[in-house]
Amino acid sequence: MIPRSILRETLIVEQISRSPHPVFIRYLGCRVRRNRITAIWFERHEITLKDYVETPGFENLDKDKYMDSIDSAAYHLHSLGLAHNDINPSNIMVKDDMLPVLIDFGSCQPFGYNLDSLGTVGWYEKPFFTSEKEHDIYGLKKLREWIKNPGRERLPY
Repeated sequence: MIPRSILRETLIVEQISRSPHPVFIRYLGCRVRRNRITAIWFERHEITLKDYVETPGFENLDKDKYMDSIDSAAYHLHSLGLAHNDINPSNIMVKDDMLPVLIDFGSCQPFGYNLDSLGTVGWYEKPFFTSEKEHDIYGLKKLREWIKNPGRERLPY
């Protein structure tokens, strides 16, 4: 039996792939064997934003433009009635052209739906159990502060 979380994430990425956004990770499909999802395939990227801040390239990153792109992706999700619920530097990849890619849609659900897990510790205002766009708005605000001075605040994970 497949874990419910893998099925839920697959259904979400199938849904958002029908309304793509340039910042969403590109979903390539899933492998089904014996009526079970055994793999989810995505476009591959090498480095998370969390790790990218330690590289020399981070200094050249247009942080406002970068954040505007992530904001746009979150608001596009919201227009679909979905919240990501776990926006943080580990769930954002950096492409070779230094543009962001939002990943990990495991907590992404329609507004009001019950969640199986919380977001990342330190990246939510208070514990929550339903999907709400307010969680993304908080994560975006915190990310915008963090990206301007990532050394100021140690990541809690």
